[in-house]
Amino acid sequence: MKMRMKLYFIITTLMISTIPLVSSSSEEQIIIDLDRGMISTAPVISGDIFLVKSIGWLSALDLESGEELWAVEHQTPHFFETSPPLVIGEIVVTGWTDGVISAHNLENGSEIWSLETIMKGYGITGSLLLEGDTILVPTDHGVLSLYHSNGSIDWNASTEESTFYRSSPLRFGNDVLLGGEDGRVFGINESGNNYWLEPPSSILNPSIRGKIVSIGQRLLIPIQSESGGGLVEVYEGQSIIHPISGSLAILSEQDGFIIMASTEKTVLFDCISWCVEVQELTNEPVSGETQFLENEIILPVNSAEGKWLLFRPSCQAENCTWKLAETISPKHTQFLTANLVMTDNAIIMVNDAGWVEVIIKKQLEEIIEEEEGDFSQIPWWFLLISGALFILLGVNNESMKYGITLGSSLIFMALILNIQSIDNALTPIQKSQGETLDDSIPSQWMGTQIVLFELNQQIPEEFANMNTWINANGTILNQEEGDGVIYVGGMKDHQNARSLTIEATEIAGLDYSEHQEFMGYRVDKIANAIDGEDGLWLLYWEDGVLARLAADANSIEDDAIIMWRFE
Repeated sequence: MKMRMKLYFIITTLMISTIPLVSSSSEEQIIIDLDRGMISTAPVISGDIFLVKSIGWLSALDLESGEELWAVEHQTPHFFETSPPLVIGEIVVTGWTDGVISAHNLENGSEIWSLETIMKGYGITGSLLLEGDTILVPTDHGVLSLYHSNGSIDWNASTEESTFYRSSPLRFGNDVLLGGEDGRVFGINESGNNYWLEPPSSILNPSIRGKIVSIGQRLLIPIQSESGGGLVEVYEGQSIIHPISGSLAILSEQDGFIIMASTEKTVLFDCISWCVEVQELTNEPVSGETQFLENEIILPVNSAEGKWLLFRPSCQAENCTWKLAETISPKHTQFLTANLVMTDNAIIMVNDAGWVEVIIKKQLEEIIEEEEGDFSQIPWWFLLISGALFILLGVNNESMKYGITLGSSLIFMALILNIQSIDNALTPIQKSQGETLDDSIPSQWMGTQIVLFELNQQIPEEFANMNTWINANGTILNQEEGDGVIYVGGMKDHQNARSLTIEATEIAGLDYSEHQEFMGYRVDKIANAIDGEDGLWLLYWEDGVLARLAADANSIEDDAIIMWRFE
């Protein structure tokens, strides 16, 4: 009997030793030489696809494998392409330096439509701006508004006074603003009534080569020059120059704070009221696309070693400074002006030499899923049977008094090995809903408060049969065919669903009414959905859990997702 027990113990120990160890994260790096010339603008991600714009090429690659899915060749007269692709649903639209705008099927790259515009300089070099059914296209001498579904022209306006290079359109009231190569800001509209703002006379040989930002009625204008240039702040006829020398990068803004970078230094400004310099971030040369996210600033260093500087806030009480948290360097170093793209599990880098590098960060859950085959080979049932046998032997034989303890341990181990399957069996619906919801949330909203309205098409006409993503500042991030779901995100500091919902309805322009009951506030109407009408009710979920009727009954987290449904 003792020999039999020893045999079982040896076999069991060998079986346990085959259990693989799983680390919490892993990285996979993919390096691709597109060999298609300079890449001057950041890749664009859409689902499992990322798009790369290079000289005369638009390429689509698989995010996980790096495999090229399709590529479109477009011969242009210049040795750069700086207008980023714009993804609208299943269409990708882009402008080229020969003045052509083309739309392609996102899945296979087939051309849907193209439009040729008159080119007087460098064609289309700025970013396209989505406005509902139309997009604003900055040409090198004006603005074109066209319908993105078929490429038909909505309106077209131009000026003979100046040309535009890498200037992106800013909607400012009824006008579209563009910065000119002569330093003037042009206001262009569909009626053809153009005007311009003159640069300060102290700036020598001014030019505007980037986007203009508005905060309220103030304009923040990056003016590059031989002497006296920098960030120019204009409000009601007054101008203030915040000097920055060197070639200017494309500025970026987040909640009233501005990043203004150049080949000589990069400065953070607080422009919530009049702009005040807060901090100098670096004196390394930055001349391309800066990126200002909720809790990250990313700067592309345009030097021979080519790298990206990633800053994060360090706060004590209410005082925050931005500190260099990480330097990201590609395997193939080269000058670069394009920013990198980061998602929750991937980093995509490109440079002037045409190299593309992808770092995929795999989390614990993904690794476990990939290694399910290994786990399935572990005979947990053997441990279960062995455990039961040891318990029986221990009960019936006094010489095996430790059999019960050992058997119980083996049964417990068998349950541990199979707990993932048990969990999957018990909660498949909740996991599926969570994954679907996460896929629809822009990465820039992660860590903020978000509201979804699924109101059974009881919404204003401009949202009908479309899914719409609206940022906290009122900007429409994306709009595509769908079920009329309205996403409002990027909000923060709300303590309950009521105040968060009120702000979200104001941002989206939806009607809202409520009444107070003993338990708190109950919502009567959102958009065209009236609580109780035709047997349908306004219900809401907090982070996937059906909440109480009172909208202010519970406190919510800083990254809460509130979902309103009319059902």
